[in-house]
Amino acid sequence: MVDDLRIWSLRIQSAGRFTLPPFRGPLIRGILGAALFDQLGHAAANALFRGGGPPPFRLDTPVGPVEELHAGDTWQLRLVTFDPGVEEPLLDALETALAVGLGDARVPQEVLGVVTLAHGGENPSSHSPELSPDFDGRGREIFRMGGVRVRLASPVELKRRDEVIARPLLLDLLHGARHRVRALGIDASTLPRFEDEVEQVPGRAREYHHRRHSAAQGRDYTLSGVVGSLAARPTEAQAAWLALAEVLGLGSDTAQGKGVIRVEPL
Repeated sequence: MVDDLRIWSLRIQSAGRFTLPPFRGPLIRGILGAALFDQLGHAAANALFRGGGPPPFRLDTPVGPVEELHAGDTWQLRLVTFDPGVEEPLLDALETALAVGLGDARVPQEVLGVVTLAHGGENPSSHSPELSPDFDGRGREIFRMGGVRVRLASPVELKRRDEVIARPLLLDLLHGARHRVRALGIDASTLPRFEDEVEQVPGRAREYHHRRHSAAQGRDYTLSGVVGSLAARPTEAQAAWLALAEVLGLGSDTAQGKGVIRVEPL
């Protein structure tokens, strides 16, 4: 499963004026879902999104500032796939959906280029290093940082004993990464065992709620989680798992852009 992982970075150009919201994941997931249903049919698209496990892709859409686009402006979108079989239909549907347009005015968006990174493969140096499929190298880099700040860059929803964690600690993130590895069917036998002892400090976290309308389901619903940051000094094994979590995402609704983390030096 790790060898099948691909990171896709899309450069997109807007044909007109459009406001990108702070949290773009639900917007992209909405148009992508509709295009997949049209392209694959109801049964196949349902199997892709709700096939008894986590979807074989996730959107890497950190919460950021509102971005006002005008005709000719470009913006970036990243997604991660875990199954080669979904790459072509997923990217085709996304390009089609973007061309149809965003928002009520259906402002067309054109995909100008796609950069692909593969685990263990030759990767273009033009790609931003903040998301890397080289888990071993990224893990060593995180460990050399010493003290780190882990940003919960999009809403993260983790549970401890069936209760939603309001202020996640480092160990909550590590256990969340281990759960994600199991859910995706990744062989964890080659991954280092991390210790439950770690110097960790409760971080700053706040609830984040994003309300969106699902045209397919004909209803509004809310995506919730916490955003913020925490500080810690991870061991080498824990740093390796943080590197994995950066790419795999954490918690629920990662196909809607939730569960994005970034690790930075203090």
